[in-house]
Amino acid sequence: MSTTAFLGVQEGFRNSLGGRNTSAKPRSTEPSIDTISRRTGAHDSQSAHGGAVAPSSSGYPSMSSSSHAKVHNLKNNPSPSSQVSLRADYKSTSMENESSSRPALEDVPSSQRLDPQPQLRVEEFIKLFNAAYNEFYRNGILSERHRKLIEAQDVDSDLFDRLTLKKQNQRYISLFEGRVIFHEIPNAPHGEVVDTVHDIIWRQIDQLIFQGCSDNDLPLNNRTNKRPDTSFRIRKSQIPNPQPQWLKLLPNNPFGLPFPSIVVEVAVNNESPTILQDFAQKYFSGQTSIRLWIGVKIWLKGKKFWVGWGERRPGGTGCRIHTSMAWPPNHWPLATPVNTVYHIPMNVVYGPGIPIPENSPPTLDVSIEEIRQTIAGIIL
Repeated sequence: MSTTAFLGVQEGFRNSLGGRNTSAKPRSTEPSIDTISRRTGAHDSQSAHGGAVAPSSSGYPSMSSSSHAKVHNLKNNPSPSSQVSLRADYKSTSMENESSSRPALEDVPSSQRLDPQPQLRVEEFIKLFNAAYNEFYRNGILSERHRKLIEAQDVDSDLFDRLTLKKQNQRYISLFEGRVIFHEIPNAPHGEVVDTVHDIIWRQIDQLIFQGCSDNDLPLNNRTNKRPDTSFRIRKSQIPNPQPQWLKLLPNNPFGLPFPSIVVEVAVNNESPTILQDFAQKYFSGQTSIRLWIGVKIWLKGKKFWVGWGERRPGGTGCRIHTSMAWPPNHWPLATPVNTVYHIPMNVVYGPGIPIPENSPPTLDVSIEEIRQTIAGIIL
């Protein structure tokens, strides 16, 4: 989003608030959205640094470390005049234009040029975030004005935890490289597909070794947090002693739980293929010990879908995605049966040092047709 566009959003806030009758209310000493807009606009000329985004070695776009080195930590330095946020231009790369309300951030290719944006003080941004959250809670989606202001702020994991703590809908809010994303609250067939993929995995892995999980927040690095739709981790009682070097514990977890080994993500209309793949890369950061990612993308309008799986790259970070299905415009129609099964080696699932039971099948088999039938049974 360019600085001009950002200030245009701020002007819209001023206009919308200008006609509001406030004569019956006592004057507040807290900054309003109008005040916040003026303050950010006043510092626009001070945001003079830019950065570039380089593609990762995996072939999927990722934010370059040199770009993020310029971003100040909000918690330690809240002054708006001294902070610079790097943001991508909001040029859509949507595979299929299904909904004008879908967050544009999810369609921004990481290869686009980044523009600096003015930053709010932490206290002001918290007020803005709470106003946006209340709107999200009521409507299930964020307005374009709130979305642009929220996405323009650079946020670290500590502040993100502060913002979302005890929020009822916190599972639908993520942090991607310092940018807060409000995901549209899902409806069918999202939950049904999550349940189907969960059952496919659960009936093939050893339930004495693995524990199913849902609604658990995962800090993927200090600028990215995500809650997978469902996940599976090794039970504490099954962690060998000594602990395998690859297996990492969740930071600051009071119970000493490990990162999940398997994560599942299901995206319906509101999330584009770009954000699905970008988060797949982040799940395999150097901070985590995730071993397997399974992703499903559904296009309700076009009645099509995609399924793939990913494993950690040999270099230790990033996701190598495997799929026999194409992205748009050649994605698979839901009305057409598909005779495809992904055979994922069990040594990918369990990991070195975790004994695979003798009665375990050699591969974790994911039937694409079973997933298709779940989706088709609802929307066709």
